[in-house]
Amino acid sequence: MLTEPNIDKKVIKAKIEESYGINITNLTHVIGGEASWGYKVETEKETFFFKIHIMLEEYKLRFDLTYRLFNNCGIKNITHPIKNKKGELIFYLDKYPAALFNFISGSNASKSELNNDQCFALGKLLGQVHKAKETIGDVFTEESIPRKF
Repeated sequence: MLTEPNIDKKVIKAKIEESYGINITNLTHVIGGEASWGYKVETEKETFFFKIHIMLEEYKLRFDLTYRLFNNCGIKNITHPIKNKKGELIFYLDKYPAALFNFISGSNASKSELNNDQCFALGKLLGQVHKAKETIGDVFTEESIPRKF
């Protein structure tokens, strides 16, 4: 999203620290994303990505899928939600589902030209994602897709 949510940044920081037991040294709004507000979260030792999802139902499929691709399928080059102190993938910030993700540094492939090695690595990653169905089964079912009429 281009703008920050209408939630005080101090509240966001406090809720993340409380939910995950971390001490944030820097919280920076990241512009982008069509379905969520994003923040780069920095601690003394680690960097994370925090998402506040604006779609109140669709987040379940997205968060669960990336969590399962990382944990069940061993796909390491994928951002995924991290369980909070309660063992949950999300918590609510105001009415919005929110989650802390691992952070993978690098450039956005859509904003730069990939070299041959990067194209090969991307193709390999996409192959792993497609093959994941053998391990995690069908993620998208008729019941799992939210309907808005």
